[in-house]
Amino acid sequence: MMPLHTSPLAQKPVGRRAGAYLAAGLAVSIAASAIPARAQTARDLRMGVSTPVSSLDPHFANSSGNKAIWFHFFDTLLGLDDTLSPAPRLAEEWRLVNDTTWEFKLRDGVTFSNGQPLTAEDVVASFARVPNVVASPATMTVYTRGIKSVSAIAGNRVRIETEQPDPALPRNLTEIAIIPAAYKEAPTAAFNSGEAVVGTGPFILTHYSAGETVTMRANPGHWGGARAWSNVEIRIIANDAARVAALLSGSLHLADSVPPELVERIEAQRGFRLVSGQRVRPVYLGLDVGREDSPFVSAVNAAGKRTNPLLDRNVRQALSIAINRQAISDRIMQGSAEPAGQILAPGQFGASPNVAPPPYDPAQAKTLLAEAGYPRGFSITLHSSNNRLPNDTKVAQAIGQMWTQIGLDVKVEVLPFAAYLPRATRREFSVWLLNSAATTGEMGRALNSLILTYDPKIGQGGINRGRYSNPEVDRLALEGMRTMDEERRRRLLERASEVAMHDVAVIPLYHDSVTVAVVDTVDYAPRPDQFTLAISARPR
Repeated sequence: MMPLHTSPLAQKPVGRRAGAYLAAGLAVSIAASAIPARAQTARDLRMGVSTPVSSLDPHFANSSGNKAIWFHFFDTLLGLDDTLSPAPRLAEEWRLVNDTTWEFKLRDGVTFSNGQPLTAEDVVASFARVPNVVASPATMTVYTRGIKSVSAIAGNRVRIETEQPDPALPRNLTEIAIIPAAYKEAPTAAFNSGEAVVGTGPFILTHYSAGETVTMRANPGHWGGARAWSNVEIRIIANDAARVAALLSGSLHLADSVPPELVERIEAQRGFRLVSGQRVRPVYLGLDVGREDSPFVSAVNAAGKRTNPLLDRNVRQALSIAINRQAISDRIMQGSAEPAGQILAPGQFGASPNVAPPPYDPAQAKTLLAEAGYPRGFSITLHSSNNRLPNDTKVAQAIGQMWTQIGLDVKVEVLPFAAYLPRATRREFSVWLLNSAATTGEMGRALNSLILTYDPKIGQGGINRGRYSNPEVDRLALEGMRTMDEERRRRLLERASEVAMHDVAVIPLYHDSVTVAVVDTVDYAPRPDQFTLAISARPR
C-alpha cells in the first residue's frame, strides 16, 4: 500500500471498565475517577463554553456544540489539519484503490478507554449505527450518504466502497466517531448516562450534567501521547456576561465566544488575553420555500389570495438586499465578522470568486416586492436563538428593523437554543437565523447539507429545513461531489454555489469568528472548525 499520509504511533493500554447500559439519567458520575468539586492543580483546566449540548451520543446530531464535546472522548478515522486538509487519526494510512473503493490502515495498538483494542469491526459497526439513531434533530448521514459498504479486511484494514466516485470521502470521515462494536445497538440514553461513552479519544468522561457541566480526566492510553491537562471541567454558560464574569473572577481559565461588546472589558483587566480564529463560520437566514402555506408569514397577492411570498425569488432577493450586512459586521459584530455572499468563506474549496455579498439597496428591494405583487408588503416573523451565537438577538432585531423600512410588518421572536433548534427542525418557522458549521471546509458537503433537495433516505439535505429544491443546483453539486479531477470538481461546486445564491436558496449574512479569552497562564490555538477543545489549550 502506498500511503497518502502517515504519522508516528504512541499508545499505552488502559484499565478495563465493565457494566451494562444504564437505562437513563441525564447526570452521571464515575466516582472512581471523578474530579473533586474544588480540587485545583497546575494541570487542571476549567473552560466556559456558550454552545448547549443536546447529547453525548456522537452519532445523535450534526451539531457543533455536541461535536465540541464528543471530540474529547472519541476519535475519527481522519482529522483535518490547519488548512482543513485530511490528516491521519485512527487511520494512519489510506489509499484510493479505484474510483469507488478506499482502504484505510488502522493504527496498531490503539485501545478504547475500557481497555479493549480498536479493530476494523469497530469501524464497521460505527458506520452501521449512524443511520439508525432514533430521533436525531440533524442526521449525521449527510457524511455517509454516498457509502455503499464498509467492511473489515486483513491486516486491521477497513475498506469503504461508495456508490459513485466520492472525492470528498476523506473529509466526511472526519465527522464520524468510532465507538466499540459492543455499543452498536446502544440507545442515545446509554451515552447520556455515560455508560456508552467509551472511546479512543484523549479524555475519559467522569461526570455529565445535562446543560451544566462535563468533566473528564486525561486518557493515559491515548495513542497521541500524554495530554497537557490531567483534569478538565467544561461549564456550559450560555449567558455571555456570566461566562466572562466567571473568567474574570478566576473561576475559569478560558471562556469562548466572547461577544464584541465585552472585549473592552477583558482588555481592561490585567492577566487575560484574547485570541480570535479565522472568519469562516457562515451565519445565514433559512427560508421556508417548500410549502404554499407557511406558519409565520401572512400575505395576500393582487388577486386577493393568501400566499407564501417566500416562494417568489424576487421576494427572497428583496429580503436579502434590504439587509445592510456591512453595518451588522461593523456595528453589531464590531469587526469580528465579514459580510457573506455564499455559505463558505472566500478561499474555501468550491467557494466561488464570482459571488460577492449582495449590496444594500432598500429602494430596489421595494421595487422587487412591488414586481412580485406585494407593493404594500406583508407580515412576517423572524425567529432566532438568543444564546447560540454572539449577538444573535441583536442581529435578528437589526434585520427586523431593516425589513420594516421596506414596508414589511415584522415581528422578531427569540428563544433559548434548546427550544429553538427542535422547533426549527420540525419546520415551525418561516424565516430563521442559524449558522452552519462548515467544518470540512468544502462546498460539496456544505451544499449537500443545507441546500440540496431534501432526501433523508440518502442523507441529502439533512439541515435543509426550508425544503429548497433546484434541479440545476443538485445536478452541478452531485456531479462535483463525484468528480475525481480536483480542478473540474472545484469549478462544478463553484458553479453550484453561484446558481444557488442567484436563486437565494438561503440568505447568507456574515462569516463569523470565535473570540476566546484566556488567562495569561494558558495558551490557546483556535481551530479552523472553531470548536472549543481542551487539546487546543496549553499551559504557558
